[in-house]
Amino acid sequence: MSFEDYLKSDMRKAVDKLEKIISKSVIDWDLFDHTLTGLPDINTRHEEDTILSELYHYCPDGTVLIEITKRFLANGYDVRANDGLNGSQCLHNLCWATFDRYILDAAKLLLEAGARTDLPLDMDERNIEEDEGVKESISWRLSGDWVEGNYTVANIFEAYWTIIEAFEAGKDYHSISSFEDCIGESFIRAGYIPSNEEKAMITSNQLTFFDGQIVLWFGKKPLVISKYIDFVVNPLVVGENKGALDCADTFFKPLLNAKLTRFYFIDQCTAQLLFDNGMCLLLSSTDYRDKENRRGFFEIRNHAEDVNILNKQIRKVVLTPGKTYSDSCREFGENSIALLCDNEAFLLHGYPEGYSRSHEIRIVECSQQFISAYKRSVVLPDLVTEKTFSHNRKLAGIRMSCGSKYFYIFVDSYQELKMKLCEEPITSYKGLPYDRKSEKLEFHVDPPDKYGAMGKYECI
Repeated sequence: MSFEDYLKSDMRKAVDKLEKIISKSVIDWDLFDHTLTGLPDINTRHEEDTILSELYHYCPDGTVLIEITKRFLANGYDVRANDGLNGSQCLHNLCWATFDRYILDAAKLLLEAGARTDLPLDMDERNIEEDEGVKESISWRLSGDWVEGNYTVANIFEAYWTIIEAFEAGKDYHSISSFEDCIGESFIRAGYIPSNEEKAMITSNQLTFFDGQIVLWFGKKPLVISKYIDFVVNPLVVGENKGALDCADTFFKPLLNAKLTRFYFIDQCTAQLLFDNGMCLLLSSTDYRDKENRRGFFEIRNHAEDVNILNKQIRKVVLTPGKTYSDSCREFGENSIALLCDNEAFLLHGYPEGYSRSHEIRIVECSQQFISAYKRSVVLPDLVTEKTFSHNRKLAGIRMSCGSKYFYIFVDSYQELKMKLCEEPITSYKGLPYDRKSEKLEFHVDPPDKYGAMGKYECI
């Protein structure tokens, strides 16, 4: 069918009517219901798409997504109609609808109504042996969001994947939810599920290493944290591992009975949890490409909101493992950068991550041991932080003297941190994001330690 036929289809005409209503700043739900009940066929479709699955693309936020799902189901939308495409396509399209935790509630509504999860996104191009149905779409979102630095969204889709897995296994998926549901709750106890009997939690040099899953209870919500540093509220993991669950309260004693106030995602495998008693939990993992020896680790420390790094002598600039640049590269960007002084260490990351694009750098104090897994460093001599740059009253750049040259770390509209080495002493932020080209940077890779087990990789 041609695009012109698509625009003339009953499905598209219905979507146009309803989209105009939900696009208003104040939605007239009575008009929405009147329009919905007046449709000739609420279950009409065009190829794979239905009215509801197509309308998901126009939802301004997750609350509207939930509301239209409820109203469609209440007015005769049958998720089993059209050979199951009605429900299946909605589950697929949730992956490209809003980017908040309400997609999980919408998915549960569809699953409760009988939606199928095994149908592919494109029925004409499906490969029955390889296609995983809805999980194929979730996988696309996961891989993209982890790489692009949308870590909050990535963790929501980790929960979505877990819900679909539980549903397909015939388990109770209703209690699985986003990590965000723990914010504002008190941390009451901790547990640890080792990957095997020999993988106990080990504390060494201020860090605690783990190879299984940590479970932190916030009220009645068990937040499961894997060694890959992802977060899902998942009571099923606790129930299925009762015999292997060890008490881990002693490892988290400074946080007990404090309320969780905020999550910060620093890079692909590093996160910070803030508590109302002034403490924070910093989690990360060793080289994410070394699957056999990878470990998660964490430290608990006092949290400082305002960190001043001016006039600091920087002994080393270190970066997360795994990234490489071509020999001809003249623009350098990182998800996070760590600065080592003689007795201090600081993690820098774009803040807040995700879709806000706020041109801001956030600085987190940590131990030097915490960034010992950062095995890649920038070869630069005699660094001293001498100037900071602001954009809209937020920290957006840092200038360091570097012998006779200058080294800059800054952030632009995309939250990746940029690095620039040049001879000019740039004096304002305006000169940074519009000329990102740098002199060539050289990188050094440290040898692995007994906990990190870093894999070999090429670096300039």
